[in-house]
Amino acid sequence: MKNIFIRLCTAAAVYALLGCASAVAMGHRNQSGTQESGMQRKTVSVRGRIGVYGSEPHTFPGIVTDDGKQYSVQAPPDVLAGLYGEQGKKLVFTGTVVPREASGAPVLPFQTLRDGTFILERWEPVVR
Repeated sequence: MKNIFIRLCTAAAVYALLGCASAVAMGHRNQSGTQESGMQRKTVSVRGRIGVYGSEPHTFPGIVTDDGKQYSVQAPPDVLAGLYGEQGKKLVFTGTVVPREASGAPVLPFQTLRDGTFILERWEPVVR
């Protein structure tokens, strides 16, 4: 009985260490959920339209720029809720682009569009 207890404790400790090691290997994520790196990203403005991707209950907004790039949108929930009402309208988006790394995977990760993620700071309608 004592031998089984020791084996279970050892297995639990190994799994805990593996979990910590994988979290460190994945990198630190900041509060907005993006992975931090030593590289500074700059704020950009792009023109395009908002689209809604996925199927209920797993829909997510994405930006399709005038030059055809597609970005998943990352923003606080209240900002995203307001963005859904702007679907199909021509807008100027201001924020930071986090390009998708070419992993060679045949399928994109869940709720990810092909060119990366746009961390949205603000948007405004295009004035014609």
